[in-house]
Amino acid sequence: GKFVNLKDIFYKIDFININLSLNPKEITVSNSEMAILTEKNTLIILSTENLEENLNKVKIFLAKNSLSNYSYLNFSFDEMVIAKK
Repeated sequence: GKFVNLKDIFYKIDFININLSLNPKEITVSNSEMAILTEKNTLIILSTENLEENLNKVKIFLAKNSLSNYSYLNFSFDEMVIAKK
């Protein structure tokens, strides 16, 4: 299997925290995705390979929508997948 570089993962977590004010309760990392459980119990999925592009999608989405209205947001695909509460 593919090994995960912890230094790279910590950099990406810092990058997310700097760019988004989500106050994550939990972050789970796989080979190509990061799952962020927010304090509002919304699960946000980001691609680790296109993190900057994904964060831009999140910023645009959150500028028009409240996290509290959603339970699941997946930005790791070209098309966004969402689930309302």
